[in-house]
Formats: sequence, C-alpha cells, structure tokens
Amino acid sequence: MDKPLAINIPELRQFVRWKNEARAILSSSGMRYAPEMAAVKERCAEIGEQRWITSITSKTWERYGIHALEPLYVELGPGFLSAETVFQPGSDIVHLKHRTGIQVSVAAIHDAYGKANGVNSFDTYSPDFMNHDLSRYLGADYKGRYPGDYLLRQHRPSMTLCHLVSTVEGRLANRAR
Repeated sequence: MDKPLAINIPELRQFVRWKNEARAILSSSGMRYAPEMAAVKERCAEIGEQRWITSITSKTWERYGIHALEPLYVELGPGFLSAETVFQPGSDIVHLKHRTGIQVSVAAIHDAYGKANGVNSFDTYSPDFMNHDLSRYLGADYKGRYPGDYLLRQHRPSMTLCHLVSTVEGRLANRAR
C-alpha cells in the first residue's frame, strides 16, 4: 500500500466492511506508469542481461519505499526470496534477492534531495523546490505559504513542544458553523 488506508477506527471499520463484501481495494504508486519503465522493457535485448538493479528515494523508507519497490515488482514480477535492511540514522539500504537471480539494492537516503541540490533538506520545503504552496492541501488561508515557513533555521538545545491534533471531522465541523 502506498499510504495508510485508515487513520482512525471508523475508517478502518469501513475497510473491513468492504473486505467482507469482497470489494476490490486498490492502491499503487504511479511509477508503474512512468514512460521510463516502459522504455526499459522495450530495450531489454539492447541493454543485456539484468543482474543488478538499484534505486534511490530521497525520503524515509516508511513513506517512500513503495515508490522504489513498485517498479521493481512490475519489472521482475513475483518471486522475491529475501530482504535484508542495513539501517543507520538518516538512511536505510535494502538488499533484495529475486528468484531470477537478479539482486536489487534500494537506498532511502532521507536528505538526498537536499544534498543533490546543495542545500539543507529543510530548505527544499520552499517555493524554489516545491510545485505547490500549502493552500492546495489546507485551503486559501495558506496561499503563498510553504512548510519551510514553519521550520526553525537555527538549532535550539531545548524548546517547549505542544502537540496539536486536528481531524478532518473537526475542520469540517468548524466550516459548517
């Protein structure tokens, strides 16, 4: 699955109802539709025997690993025999073995996008690196605002931390007033 299907119990119960009704539940990464993936299949004879495939994602494994894995599954099909993960803070390297003998390395380097652009990764949450401001997701009040507007630029040894929980239901209830 690409993202969590349910973030609360009522939503989870809805998915259980759909499962019990034998409904189709689908989710996927868009990478299977990338023109580059079709080009690889079309050029297999020209490229030669595949023995090793590598992929990188510039976010955490938990959030973006599917985007690296799905095109591999499309390319190789079922038959992964093993998976080993080497973890260190800031990165995960996953080594997969497939029944065809092809080996796969997938790297999730958390700050790779920032490093590739020569900036701190937190600086990429700005209009210079993002296609949309927060209004696309949070409404007109956030027009011209980006996640980077809410991030600290200087390290603080300690700070007061508040946890705010917001729900879609709560937002909708407030809009209805």
